[in-house]
Amino acid sequence: MVQFQSGVLEKTRFISNLLMVLLLAGNLFFSVQYIYSIKADQAPVVDKGAQEVIHIKNANFLKLFIDKVIKANGTVSYDDRVQLENDVRQIHNPELTAQWELFVGSKDPKKAEAAATDLMLILADGTVK
Repeated sequence: MVQFQSGVLEKTRFISNLLMVLLLAGNLFFSVQYIYSIKADQAPVVDKGAQEVIHIKNANFLKLFIDKVIKANGTVSYDDRVQLENDVRQIHNPELTAQWELFVGSKDPKKAEAAATDLMLILADGTVK
C-alpha cells in the first residue's frame, strides 16, 4: 500500500497540475484564435482589374450581340457568328456559355427570343459565378 505524504509536496503537485491545465487551456484557446484568423485572412480576394476586364468583355459582347443579332432583320453572317461565339467563350462564364448554347440551339422563334433576353440579362448583370 502506498502512503501519500501530506504537506508541502502535495500542495506543490496540486499547484503544478493546476498550472499545467491552465497553460494547456491557454494553448488551445490561442490555437483556435490563430486558426480562425488564418481562415479570415484567406478570404477570396477580388481582383478589381480582372473584374473590370470581365465587365468590359461583357459590355463589348452585349454591344456586338445587339448590333449583329438584334438589329439584323434576317440571318446573321457566318463571320459574325464565329466572332460572337469566340467572344462569348473568352468571357469564361459557364452560365453565359450555357445560355448562349440555348440561344444558338433554339429552333422556335419564341424560344430564341426568350433565350436572347436571358442572355442579355446575364450580360447586363455582369457578375461572374
